[in-house]
Amino acid sequence: MVIGDHDEGEEEMMVAATKPVWLEGLMSETFFSSCGIHESRRKSEKNVFCLLCCLSVCPHCLPSHRSHPLLQRFESKVQNVNITI
Repeated sequence: MVIGDHDEGEEEMMVAATKPVWLEGLMSETFFSSCGIHESRRKSEKNVFCLLCCLSVCPHCLPSHRSHPLLQRFESKVQNVNITI
């Protein structure tokens, strides 16, 4: 099917090539650093990314972002893991 000057396949490729607005913020964000607002509190590492605000937050900041879409980042402390298939 032709939509405007593009066929359906070209339209799907153009949509797939468009990055979400929050992706740039996610890629440039520094995770696991201390939250500037809650640095004196325990567990104040920024490990949650708010897709709406495009910034990382600590668990203490979450109440003001509860209605926003969130991604939680996990850090593995395991080293020298060998996987055999």
